[in-house]
Amino acid sequence: MKYRLLLSDEASWDIKEAYDYYAEIPSENLETRFLQNLEEGLNYITINPKKLAVKYKQSRICNLTQFPYQIHFTIEKNTILVFGVFHGKRNPKSWTKRK
Repeated sequence: MKYRLLLSDEASWDIKEAYDYYAEIPSENLETRFLQNLEEGLNYITINPKKLAVKYKQSRICNLTQFPYQIHFTIEKNTILVFGVFHGKRNPKSWTKRK
């Protein structure tokens, strides 16, 4: 089955926040490496979303391989909805909906 990938506004905001953080670290080009690793994770879940276990309320998590971030998503029919890209040490109770 082919899946369509949608990023929520919150996930886009999370990605921008992480990118900006890594961009502030001089001469390491971490922001580019972060985006490349994120793209690898997004490609993986687009191809193999059901290989990742349901963690809570139908949500699944894909850990990035080189950065301490996780892609949080749900599957609805043929659509993968990414609702957050969170740092692995972040307390889930602190997540709030941003506007």
